[in-house]
Amino acid sequence: MLRQFLQLEWIFDVKVDAIKKTYTGGLDQSNEMIYPAKEVLQELLELAQDGDIQSILEITQQLSVADEQLSIFAQQIVQLASNFQLKRLESFIQEYIN
Repeated sequence: MLRQFLQLEWIFDVKVDAIKKTYTGGLDQSNEMIYPAKEVLQELLELAQDGDIQSILEITQQLSVADEQLSIFAQQIVQLASNFQLKRLESFIQEYIN
Protein backbone atom coordinates (compact mmCIF):
# COMPACT_ATOMS: atom_id res chain seq x y z
CA MET A 1 0.00 0.00 0.00
CA LEU A 2 2.84 2.39 0.83
CA ARG A 3 4.39 1.52 -2.52
CA GLN A 4 1.27 2.66 -4.38
CA PHE A 5 0.89 5.99 -2.63
CA LEU A 6 4.55 6.92 -2.86
CA GLN A 7 5.02 5.35 -6.31
CA LEU A 8 8.07 3.40 -5.13
CA GLU A 9 9.88 0.52 -6.73
CA TRP A 10 11.46 -1.76 -4.14
CA ILE A 11 15.05 -2.85 -4.68
CA PHE A 12 15.78 -6.18 -3.06
CA ASP A 13 19.12 -7.26 -1.59
CA VAL A 14 19.56 -9.97 -4.21
CA LYS A 15 19.55 -7.46 -7.05
CA VAL A 16 21.81 -4.99 -5.23
CA ASP A 17 24.24 -7.78 -4.27
CA ALA A 18 24.41 -8.93 -7.90
CA ILE A 19 25.21 -5.39 -9.02
CA LYS A 20 27.84 -4.96 -6.28
CA LYS A 21 29.61 -8.16 -7.35
CA THR A 22 30.00 -6.72 -10.84
CA TYR A 23 32.28 -3.99 -9.55
CA THR A 24 34.65 -5.83 -7.23
CA GLY A 25 36.85 -7.33 -9.95
CA GLY A 26 38.72 -4.26 -11.20
CA LEU A 27 39.62 -2.68 -7.88
CA ASP A 28 43.06 -4.26 -7.50
CA GLN A 29 44.41 -2.95 -10.79
CA SER A 30 44.91 0.74 -10.00
CA ASN A 31 43.96 3.33 -7.44
CA GLU A 32 43.55 6.06 -10.06
CA MET A 33 39.94 7.04 -10.54
CA ILE A 34 38.78 7.68 -14.08
CA TYR A 35 35.38 9.28 -14.46
CA PRO A 36 32.89 9.54 -17.35
CA ALA A 37 32.00 12.56 -19.49
CA LYS A 38 30.35 15.58 -17.87
CA GLU A 39 27.05 14.80 -19.61
CA VAL A 40 26.92 11.40 -17.89
CA LEU A 41 27.93 12.94 -14.57
CA GLN A 42 25.18 15.54 -14.94
CA GLU A 43 22.63 12.81 -15.65
CA LEU A 44 23.77 10.84 -12.60
CA LEU A 45 23.56 13.99 -10.47
CA GLU A 46 19.99 14.69 -11.60
CA LEU A 47 18.99 11.09 -10.86
CA ALA A 48 20.57 11.33 -7.41
CA GLN A 49 18.69 14.56 -6.73
CA ASP A 50 15.48 12.81 -7.80
CA GLY A 51 16.31 9.78 -5.63
CA ASP A 52 16.17 7.41 -8.62
CA ILE A 53 18.57 4.78 -7.32
CA GLN A 54 17.47 2.08 -9.76
CA SER A 55 18.36 4.24 -12.77
CA ILE A 56 21.67 5.22 -11.17
CA LEU A 57 22.57 1.56 -10.70
CA GLU A 58 21.56 0.73 -14.28
CA ILE A 59 23.60 3.56 -15.80
CA THR A 60 26.57 2.70 -13.60
CA GLN A 61 26.42 -0.92 -14.71
CA GLN A 62 26.33 0.18 -18.36
CA LEU A 63 29.35 2.44 -17.79
CA SER A 64 31.34 -0.34 -16.20
CA VAL A 65 30.54 -2.74 -19.03
CA ALA A 66 31.30 -0.15 -21.72
CA ASP A 67 34.65 0.90 -20.25
CA GLU A 68 36.54 -1.21 -17.72
CA GLN A 69 38.58 1.84 -16.67
CA LEU A 70 35.44 3.30 -15.10
CA SER A 71 35.05 0.36 -12.71
CA ILE A 72 36.48 2.17 -9.66
CA PHE A 73 34.20 5.15 -10.25
CA ALA A 74 31.26 2.82 -10.84
CA GLN A 75 32.00 0.88 -7.65
CA GLN A 76 31.94 4.09 -5.61
CA ILE A 77 28.61 5.13 -7.14
CA VAL A 78 27.11 1.69 -6.49
CA GLN A 79 28.29 1.68 -2.89
CA LEU A 80 26.76 5.08 -2.14
CA ALA A 81 23.54 4.42 -4.06
CA SER A 82 23.06 0.96 -2.56
CA ASN A 83 23.33 2.43 0.92
CA PHE A 84 20.91 5.25 0.02
CA GLN A 85 23.54 7.90 0.79
CA LEU A 86 22.11 10.36 -1.70
CA LYS A 87 23.67 13.53 -0.28
CA ARG A 88 27.13 11.95 -0.27
CA LEU A 89 26.46 10.61 -3.77
CA GLU A 90 25.53 14.11 -4.99
CA SER A 91 28.70 15.54 -3.43
CA PHE A 92 30.84 12.79 -4.94
CA ILE A 93 29.45 13.39 -8.44
CA GLN A 94 29.72 17.18 -8.12
CA GLU A 95 33.44 16.85 -7.34
CA TYR A 96 33.99 15.51 -10.86
CA ILE A 97 31.64 17.93 -12.61
CA ASN A 98 33.50 20.98 -11.28
